[in-house]
Amino acid sequence: MNRNYEMDNEMTIESADIDRLTGVYSRQAGEAVIRTMIQPGGAMLVCNVDNCRVINNRFGHKAGDECLHDIARLLGFIAGERAVVVRVNGNVFVIYSLGFKDIKEVDELADHIIRRIDSYNLNADIPLALTIGTAFYQNNDTFGSMFTRASRRLDEKMIGKGLTKEIAEPENWAIDMKILNGELAEEMKETGGALCREPETFKMVYRYIVRGMTRNDIVASLAILSITNESGGVADYDVNETMMEILGEALHKTLRFGDLYCRYSNSQYMAIFNGADEINSATVCKRVEASFRELQPKNKPACSLDCRWERIKGE
Repeated sequence: MNRNYEMDNEMTIESADIDRLTGVYSRQAGEAVIRTMIQPGGAMLVCNVDNCRVINNRFGHKAGDECLHDIARLLGFIAGERAVVVRVNGNVFVIYSLGFKDIKEVDELADHIIRRIDSYNLNADIPLALTIGTAFYQNNDTFGSMFTRASRRLDEKMIGKGLTKEIAEPENWAIDMKILNGELAEEMKETGGALCREPETFKMVYRYIVRGMTRNDIVASLAILSITNESGGVADYDVNETMMEILGEALHKTLRFGDLYCRYSNSQYMAIFNGADEINSATVCKRVEASFRELQPKNKPACSLDCRWERIKGE
């Protein structure tokens, strides 16, 4: 990796608020900071790292992690010391800054970031690809409303490039379970981890289970649980966050002691059903769906749960 640059805007952040992989704000902490900054002249940029999956598949997950670390530092360096940079999920970052006159100036910053990434790529071992959606403050804006507008512009640009978000959104919820299994199963020599809701530990436990299948008659399933609105798309940001909290509670209440789950994206959880074949997995999903429906408040828009699963197979 090319690391011949230094950040001018290094921030002093409590360790619990830092995304450990990239060194920028974690999703929850960063969102809290940005909510205090929403005001006229504010701008939000939602940045998607387009080639994460290609890097992971071709060079391995360690190289992919290094690329995410590099791009996080680049975004902070380019956006400037007044900007807040947040990793909101796997390969998506949010930048929020103040002092803009209109959306044109925000788009100019986005174009400037892309040009700087292109310059970085001239000397990089692994080139980075980025798509950026933008939003400029409007009356009564919130974090959620700005994020939604910027995400829609991001989607439009990605469609124009012939891309889809690597972390599934509405059109990509029919997840290729073989690809997901393949990503999680890489680097099998690493030691297995303990039950935990952190994504990295989830991967370690998954790999540990697959290793165990080579010696023992272990049965387990991998599941993806996605929240959708009434039309089958992604709910508005604030509604979606509420529904994700409810889904987390439903999973905690209904999954068994030996199962494992963690947040996978802004609208998804992934889970391992330990000891569950296809029939048992269907039963578990129905139980989660029922709990999710019961926990939804009556004064919130109704959301549905899309649950897909597949038996985990050994090497």
